[in-house]
Amino acid sequence: MRTTPLKSHSVLGVYAGANNLAGVKSFAATTGAKITLAETYLPWGAYAGAYYGSQYGWGYLTNPVTLGSWLSSWKGTHDQMVIGVPMVAVNGSGRPENSLAEGAAGDENATFVAIAKNLVKLGFGNAVLRLGWEFDGTQYPWRVRSNVEAANFATYWRRIVTVMRSVPGATFQYLWSPAGLQSLSWNIAAAYPGGSYVDYVSEDVYDWSWDARIFSNGNPHNTTTVAQSNAVFNDFLTGPEGLNWLTSFAKANDKPVVIPEFADTIRTDGHGLGDDPTFINNMQSWAVDNHVAWMIYFVDDTADNVNQGVDFLLTDGRFPKALAAFKADFG
Repeated sequence: MRTTPLKSHSVLGVYAGANNLAGVKSFAATTGAKITLAETYLPWGAYAGAYYGSQYGWGYLTNPVTLGSWLSSWKGTHDQMVIGVPMVAVNGSGRPENSLAEGAAGDENATFVAIAKNLVKLGFGNAVLRLGWEFDGTQYPWRVRSNVEAANFATYWRRIVTVMRSVPGATFQYLWSPAGLQSLSWNIAAAYPGGSYVDYVSEDVYDWSWDARIFSNGNPHNTTTVAQSNAVFNDFLTGPEGLNWLTSFAKANDKPVVIPEFADTIRTDGHGLGDDPTFINNMQSWAVDNHVAWMIYFVDDTADNVNQGVDFLLTDGRFPKALAAFKADFG
C-alpha cells in the first residue's frame, strides 16, 4: 500500500446520494481530500404523491418548483456541480414518454429548453451535464442497442445541446459518458455526437470482478491479494471499452478524460474486491499518468447501498486499508 501521495492528482469530487451536500462534506472531512465537485442525478422515473409535487417524468424536470426541490441542498454550494440528465423519461404508468428516435426528430426540444431555463434560474447554469449516462448499459430507458439507436442517440444529443445553448445564462459543459468495460454488438463511436457538442469523455470503474481466470468460479468473495487486484485492473485497462480504449478515443477526438464514478466495493453477491487499497492506488496512478481532468468517488447514501446490495461507503469502517490509501493519494 502506498503511504505517500503522488506529486499531483486529478480534481476530485463525490457522489453521496441525491440532495446530500452534508454527505459530501462528511466525506471530505473524513478523508482529508480537497473536494471541489459534487455529483447528482435528475430523476426520470415515475414518482407519486405530494412529496414529489404530483409530477411525473418530464413534468417533474420542467416544473421549476419540483426541480428546485430535487436540487435544494445544492443551492449556494461552492462545488462545481456535475448533473446526470436523462434523455428519456417515464410516465406515471411506468412507460417511456419518448424514444431516442423521437428525440432525434426534435420532439423534446421544448423540454430541454425548459430544463435549461430552470437550471439557470436555480443557479446551476455552469453545471457539467452528463446527458444520457451509461447509455451502453441495460438499466436506463435511453439505452442503445444497435447502430441505428446509436445514431439516434447522437442526433438527439446534438439537438439537446443546441437548444440548451440558446438559453440566456447557460454555460453548461457536456460529458459523453458510456459505462464502458463491456463488449457491444454495435459501434459505440456511432453514438458520439461530435467534438463541438462534447467537452469531456468518460467511463465508470468499480472494483468488482466475475473473472474465473483470476478468482475461483469468478467470485472474489469481497477479498483480494495485490496480485489479483492488479490482474483485475489490467482487465480494466485492456478489455473491450477499457481504459486504454477510453484514452485512445479521447486523444483521437481531442477531449479530456474524466471518471464520473469509481469506488472500492463490497457486494452481497461476493463479486466485490472488498477492502482493496491496490485499486485506489492504481486508479490514482492511472489518472496522473493519463492527465485525467477530474474524478468522482461514488459513495452514494446508506439507503441506496442497501437497496443495491453494494457497499460503496469508503468511510463506514469496512475499508480501513482502502481508506488509508485514499487519504495518502488524495488527502
